[in-house]
Amino acid sequence: MNVRNFRTPQEIIPRKNTGLENNWLIGIDAGFSSLKGFAPNKIFCIPSYVKKLEGNLQMGSETDILYSDETGLYIVGTSAQNQICTDDTSDSEAELFARNRYGSKQFEIILATGLAIGLMENNYGKREEGMPIVLQTGLPTAYLKSDSRALTKAFSKKFHFSLKVGIGSWSDYDIQIKPENISIMPQPCGTLYSVIIDDSGNYVPDAQTLLNKNVLVADVGFGTFDPYGLVDRSIKLQESIPNLGMRRVLHETSRYIYEEYGEDIRVPLMQKYLEKGYINVLDEETMKTNQVLIAPFLEKANKKVCMESIEALKNMTNYMRDYDVLIPTGGTCTTWIDIYRDYFKDMKSLTIIPGNRSDKLPMLYANVRGYYMLRYMALKNGKKS
Repeated sequence: MNVRNFRTPQEIIPRKNTGLENNWLIGIDAGFSSLKGFAPNKIFCIPSYVKKLEGNLQMGSETDILYSDETGLYIVGTSAQNQICTDDTSDSEAELFARNRYGSKQFEIILATGLAIGLMENNYGKREEGMPIVLQTGLPTAYLKSDSRALTKAFSKKFHFSLKVGIGSWSDYDIQIKPENISIMPQPCGTLYSVIIDDSGNYVPDAQTLLNKNVLVADVGFGTFDPYGLVDRSIKLQESIPNLGMRRVLHETSRYIYEEYGEDIRVPLMQKYLEKGYINVLDEETMKTNQVLIAPFLEKANKKVCMESIEALKNMTNYMRDYDVLIPTGGTCTTWIDIYRDYFKDMKSLTIIPGNRSDKLPMLYANVRGYYMLRYMALKNGKKS
């Protein structure tokens, strides 16, 4: 097991995506662990972690993302995670992973950073001055009705800030998206549309055949597990189950480590240890350290939580009797899809399709790619959504 694959990545990847002449379209998936983005000239992922700085950093780093506004200077993403210390309790998990985070300063900074990165120019294009910004995003299915207004308000506020990415220079941003240019869809639908839309923004040849089948999308994110089922083209299942995602996997990993070694590794702190692949266990009496690999604990926790998700699916679907196609998706399913395939391998009536079938990007981009592609097709055809 490669433990590093479990760490939330930070990346900005220039690439040419199909775009529109009169609008700058951005797809954003603002998850609990990371913000994923899709724009005409790039894709990107930024860990959803922010720390306020009391002074400048001693040296710049390629992983630094610095944000500045009238309230101070902040560091965002991977470098912010790397600054967490073992005794740092300034950020509680309850605050970091709260569902109702839409009015928090940290969420504001994450959104502003994502929008700025989505607007940055590169060799694959730039937004012309005055070009309207159109945003497509999503929410867990069970939160769609209750949280859409708050999320729209968070995205449509006036952002005025400066941003510095890596060792580059500072850039100033004034961003305000009109509420009518913001659309929100159920998160798992992002993957469903990503599976049936190609890179040119057209339906794949078997799109209609697939949609005529009974399809279950198993969207596993950091905080929630969101099954979304269609039977005869009608929604039959739309749930958001907390405590069945990567956060739970990391909690279980932390619990196993504590039970054996007495080291308390909180979930936010776990991210930087995933990069190393080990923790240092200190004997405080002798002041000797021992490197302990995380992989055995993580593998055990990952399998445990994945099997719980399978049991949940079976209970909600009468043992998958009504479904022809299962689409595992979300960043967590990168590490779960083989477990799903093995578990259902003798169920000849069920076909498993990965959420990144139409674009071999990492599965964590499946939802946001679908957001972008569906909105692109709607705007191309003269529709608002």
